[in-house]
Amino acid sequence: MDQQISNNIDNQNSSNKPQWLKELEAQSWQAELIASGLAIYGSIAMGDYLNSFLETLLPLFSDSILNKLKYVFIYLFMVQVFLVLSFIGHLTLRILWAGFLGLSSVFPDGIKISENSGYTLSFLQKVQKEFGDLATYSLKLDDYCSIIFSILCSMVLAILNIALWVLISIILSELINHFILPGLGDIIMYIFIVLLFLCTILVYLITNGSFKTSEFAEKYAYKISKSLSKAMYFLAYRPVNYVTWVSRTNMSGKQFVFASFAFILTTSLIAGFWYGEHINSLDSRSYYYMNYLPSRTNHLNYLDQIDDNEDRLLRPAIQSREISDKYIKLFIPKYKRDASFKIELCGEWEAPKDKDLERFEKRKLEEQFDVDCAQKYFQIAIDGAVYP
Repeated sequence: MDQQISNNIDNQNSSNKPQWLKELEAQSWQAELIASGLAIYGSIAMGDYLNSFLETLLPLFSDSILNKLKYVFIYLFMVQVFLVLSFIGHLTLRILWAGFLGLSSVFPDGIKISENSGYTLSFLQKVQKEFGDLATYSLKLDDYCSIIFSILCSMVLAILNIALWVLISIILSELINHFILPGLGDIIMYIFIVLLFLCTILVYLITNGSFKTSEFAEKYAYKISKSLSKAMYFLAYRPVNYVTWVSRTNMSGKQFVFASFAFILTTSLIAGFWYGEHINSLDSRSYYYMNYLPSRTNHLNYLDQIDDNEDRLLRPAIQSREISDKYIKLFIPKYKRDASFKIELCGEWEAPKDKDLERFEKRKLEEQFDVDCAQKYFQIAIDGAVYP
């Protein structure tokens, strides 16, 4: 009975399609090739924009905010890496498919059983049985490419939605910490993460797990699953779920779980390996430790090597690699993230109340205060000797 209903629904959906949509579906490979090429170019370029945006944030926020933003950028870098690798893979498959199309047009019979080939007829029959018809294999490649393309787009939308939720939770947490009670926002955020994790487990248990046939699942499973999905993917609820449910209902449970696990593991490892240094720069200890290592020294440590139009000065820098002057001019960036540590060492700067100073004079005094504080905060060593 269920099979009959399914067949009737499929026949109805097929008959409702207009002819122009059927023709577009048959020619979807053209749009996929163009989109893949643009996606590869855009994804590679996106890495530079993400790095620049991350560097822009470093001097602007405190450690607590930057440490939370790390999780937003982890998702963004994962999307970028996943886009580059996946669309390259998709484009490669499409090129392979195009090659099989050309091969099929030249040799429409595919694997030909002939005595002139030098092989025995029984051997060629086994080869033909193993590999099948060339046109059929081309159609399979076409199907695989279309499935991969749709799943890629869906996963990217899903990850971006999750990153946006992380960003929203950070903003709300910081507002609560600032206006209500310090630390309360962080506690609420952690409680929210735990509740979300528990809700995810609940949805799995009542849809795929041991409770899927219970009375509670029959009554509430779809409502809970729909509500959680709408909350998680509120910017792309229908596209993500269309692709998810089409893929899920046409794949076995093991295949779906394996594909999801492989995606998460691969992108996490690659994103962490390629962009670990950029993400770690959001952590103050890791940032200064990275710049302390001699092996990490690069052109950004030297003022004469920095392009003013392209590079930002985001680390302690001296004038050049080989210094001919009798002094070393050291530039130390002033970060918002350092404020709490500097206050503990030096206190907060206050303008003299007994003097009527101009704005320029106040700024000079504040700069001198920062220089005096830097003597306590930094150590400048040359060949092992510490200098003031």
